[in-house]
Amino acid sequence: MTTISPSPSEYVRNLSVEDRGAMLVALLKDAIHTHGTDCVLPINDDNGARLGQYIPAPQANPERLREIRAAITPDDDAAMSRALATTGDSVTLDQFLSEMREGVE
Repeated sequence: MTTISPSPSEYVRNLSVEDRGAMLVALLKDAIHTHGTDCVLPINDDNGARLGQYIPAPQANPERLREIRAAITPDDDAAMSRALATTGDSVTLDQFLSEMREGVE
């Protein structure tokens, strides 16, 4: 690994919001180029703590997008349409996670 001064984290903190956005897009494009589009990439902080994960959009791989679209049945399509039409019946991610934690404890 190349030693950079300032550290990559310090460098990014000193960028403008616009430049941070451009940097993120460039890094994501590089990740897609390096790892492909059929994987989930973990995103960890400098200490190894999980921050989240990046899942490339199917559009990044047209062949994979065709496979996904072909696998959607009319019933699946109808279920997704119903879900989109009734978003008021949904819960927020925080509510969902809270309910999941309560069920585990």
